[in-house]
Amino acid sequence: MSQPPFPFPDWNEGVPLPNAAQAIIPIEKFRDYSMNPDHPSNYRNPVMQSGEFAGFHTGKWIAWHEIGYDVLTFEGRQQAAVHVIPQIEEQIEKASAGNLYRASYGWILDVYVRVSGPQGLDGKLYTGWQYDDGKEVPRLVTNWLIFRRSGSDET
Repeated sequence: MSQPPFPFPDWNEGVPLPNAAQAIIPIEKFRDYSMNPDHPSNYRNPVMQSGEFAGFHTGKWIAWHEIGYDVLTFEGRQQAAVHVIPQIEEQIEKASAGNLYRASYGWILDVYVRVSGPQGLDGKLYTGWQYDDGKEVPRLVTNWLIFRRSGSDET
């Protein structure tokens, strides 16, 4: 069985997402997933043995905490997501997209954007955008924040 073609045959690597202005950004992808230390995907990661988060599994949520967001409570993650989503919306129509690949239910493009935490620390946010089969609007399906402390390699 053949897979549906990418709906934008004239799209080129390095240009923005097609129909980026209509991009769907579910708050749950942040609040309940990448910012959540209790999300099941974090259980595949090792448990921290000491320090402020002894007993927590490592995972995507750590970088969000490091740039200043309260990710240990639902309310904190809700506020953080409400702060982050507009930053993505401001950049997504101009950000370069690339790495087109086929997933089970559609085509995915990768986009990196900068996000700033509440104290002004920045991180580079990887976002994966899926064009579901039969649709022409990108939907955020995954994300993770990359943060390196001052003095380490650039993000």
